[in-house]
Amino acid sequence: MVGQSITLLLNEHVDISRGDMIVTADRPATLLKNVIADVCWLSEEPLDMRRKYWLKHTTRQVAAKVTGVDTLLDINTQEKRPATGLKLNDIASISLTVQQPLAADAYDDIRATGAFILIDEVTHQTVAAGMIRLA
Repeated sequence: MVGQSITLLLNEHVDISRGDMIVTADRPATLLKNVIADVCWLSEEPLDMRRKYWLKHTTRQVAAKVTGVDTLLDINTQEKRPATGLKLNDIASISLTVQQPLAADAYDDIRATGAFILIDEVTHQTVAAGMIRLA
C-alpha cells in the first residue's frame, strides 16, 4: 500500500484530509507542538533563530520555529557540547515549536513518523534533516 492512493469509507462524518493519520484506539497518536530533535544542518547559510521555516513531516508541511540549539555533537570525539547556532554540516540537538500539532513518534521507535526536513520559508531550500527524539 506504500505509495498508493486509497479511498476510505467511514460510518460517520470525520474531518480528515491528506496527511492525517489513522490510528487504532489502543495506540493513539502523540500530538506534538514542541519538539526536541537531532538535526544535520545542510545549508551554507547558518541557522537564523529569527527566521521561520517549514517543517515537512510525512505528507504534511507546517510552519516551524527553532526555539533553541541545545547541544552540538563533536563528530571527532562524539562529545556533546553547548551551542548557540548551527552552520553547514553541524549535527545538533535542537528545540522547535510548530504551528499545528504533528502526529509523530520518536525516530528510534518509528522512522517514518519520526523523521522530517526543515525548509527555508524564503528560498524553499532544504536546510536541515531531522530525527524526533522527545516531545
